[in-house]
Amino acid sequence: MKASLGMIATAVALMATAGPAAAYDKAFLNGTTPYVDSKGRLVFDGMRVLGDGLTLKDAVRAVYRLDPVTLDFSLLSATVYKDVGVFSAEHMAKDVEPRQPTFRTGGRDNDPAYTYTFEAGEAPVRMVYRLKAGHSMSWIVWNQTAPYTLRFTGPGQSYVFTGEASQGVIVGALPILIDGTYTFTIAKAGAIPVTFDIQSYNANARAMIRLVDGTVIDETFRVNLKDYAKFVVGMKAGQTLALDKPTSDDIRIKLVDRFGSIIQNSTGLPLIFTAPRAGDYYVFVDNIRGWGGSYTATVRLTSPSTAAAGVAGSVGLDPASPMPVGAMR
Repeated sequence: MKASLGMIATAVALMATAGPAAAYDKAFLNGTTPYVDSKGRLVFDGMRVLGDGLTLKDAVRAVYRLDPVTLDFSLLSATVYKDVGVFSAEHMAKDVEPRQPTFRTGGRDNDPAYTYTFEAGEAPVRMVYRLKAGHSMSWIVWNQTAPYTLRFTGPGQSYVFTGEASQGVIVGALPILIDGTYTFTIAKAGAIPVTFDIQSYNANARAMIRLVDGTVIDETFRVNLKDYAKFVVGMKAGQTLALDKPTSDDIRIKLVDRFGSIIQNSTGLPLIFTAPRAGDYYVFVDNIRGWGGSYTATVRLTSPSTAAAGVAGSVGLDPASPMPVGAMR
């Protein structure tokens, strides 16, 4: 089942009249791709609204039910991501503290800078985190001695993965949209206890950097953990932003607007973008596989009067906005 334009328009209109959304003055769908979940509900995740005390720094996940007889929509729930800032899937623009959150196991705090060895026998291993909106969590699990199941749960999160022995796996990055307590659990998948090595990492650990013409970008990424660099650039209508082609096809450059709507999301390609309107635009750079590497470029920001003729948009456009990893469906 797919959401048609008519379904979407009807649902947006309902936001002004139904349930928790009654006080919203205006809704922006730019940063969200509506989808129908496994229960047949129409979901808008990450849209921006004004009214009811909310600003464009906040986001909303609205869930609607379609009556198969009347074809009417009713709003089931509206979850607010308060002060979450601009985000697109695992890429969060907001600077967040602590940069690397600790976790608790067995009644003690553990430093995320270290690798730990645990055994999940009759009782699973539970790593408990206090996370904030803006964290984007990644794990590397390796040296497993038996099949296992891992689960990440918390406010609005439910991610499950089953792995085999001796197969290292990078989990995430999983975006945190709501402050709260989250638990990463590993349990044996059969009768045999599993011993494993694990390290966690907040992929959103770098401070936001504002780009201007001539800024030199020089970033190196973590190996076997998700990790990204983030930038913001203020542009006038008609200005062109250009970034060099990465030397590796695994290096991704993503460009989004103030709503988190994707303008470019490509690997191994340069960025050439002419702003259709004035405002801030956000650039995220990472290794899409989590395999490290680096990216170096000199920012070229051309004024509208000298913009290159014929450049109307960006290279390698991918307008489809993916759902967050570990989708809340």
